[in-house]
Amino acid sequence: MLVAPGKGVTLPTLRFEQNDTAHFYAFALPTDAGGTMVGVLMTARATAWSLGQVGLFEPGDKEPRAVTRPAAFTLEKAEGAVIRKLQTSAWVKNEIGVDGICVAALAPGTDVPVRGFRLCVLGSDCRRLIGCGEVP
Repeated sequence: MLVAPGKGVTLPTLRFEQNDTAHFYAFALPTDAGGTMVGVLMTARATAWSLGQVGLFEPGDKEPRAVTRPAAFTLEKAEGAVIRKLQTSAWVKNEIGVDGICVAALAPGTDVPVRGFRLCVLGSDCRRLIGCGEVP
């Protein structure tokens, strides 16, 4: 489950997978009803941080309940770190009524690597932190 970073907080390690065409980053989110939603961020392998898509699943589902349209990542710099941010409210499929989602990948340096970064999920306005995890 993603958690808010803070002093003394250990962030969960997130699952990373890849195939010939994409990278997949899996995370679990708390729901307002006290349950869990599984999320997957997918990026194109050839152009890792150009476009991304998010799928949201209920535990045990084989098909996502919500899938965003592909959206562009923005690049931001902040105090020796970089942030790749995907913010969208455009859905291909949305059976759960999600307003929007913002996903941010953070790392020190000049760009975010494919692995070895912090992944955070925020509310649709990219301001309300839901939680973070570490991609090994």
